[in-house]
Amino acid sequence: MVAKADRISRDLEYFYYSKFVLKNRGIELLSANSAEDFTSLGALAPIMEAMVVAFSQFERTRINDRMTAGRMLKAAAGGYSGGQPPYGYRPNGRHGLEPSDEYNALRLMRAMKEAGRTLQAICDALTAHGYKPRRGIVWRPSTVAGILNNKFYDDIYTYAGISAPRANPG
Repeated sequence: MVAKADRISRDLEYFYYSKFVLKNRGIELLSANSAEDFTSLGALAPIMEAMVVAFSQFERTRINDRMTAGRMLKAAAGGYSGGQPPYGYRPNGRHGLEPSDEYNALRLMRAMKEAGRTLQAICDALTAHGYKPRRGIVWRPSTVAGILNNKFYDDIYTYAGISAPRANPG
């Protein structure tokens, strides 16, 4: 029993696959939504069911399109649009990014880079101060280089191929 048929899936193929698997196990898929009870329609029942699921799939596609367009507009304006935040930052609700607990490690990296220190020296200093990389347990020069070369720190925000001056440079 499901509240509505589209709670199984908003994808035609997956919906019918799930229904097929359940049927082979002796389980009948029922909807609590009386508007989706097409049994009285006889031969039209499968057509109506297919239309309901097809419109659910269409609705899912439209929602994704609108969400993507909104994220692209926000990114074009330099605003944080999702994804993994740059090192030293965390999402701040709907308002973008704010410094995180990693921010002091980032400041140390940038200061040491400005002073001309090697990537290995920066790794050693981060480890000595007790800072941890997001992944792994050991700082590697390639990890530090990736963080320091991120255009975000040059006040350029990039998302899905769109680059724009960061809305809230810091």
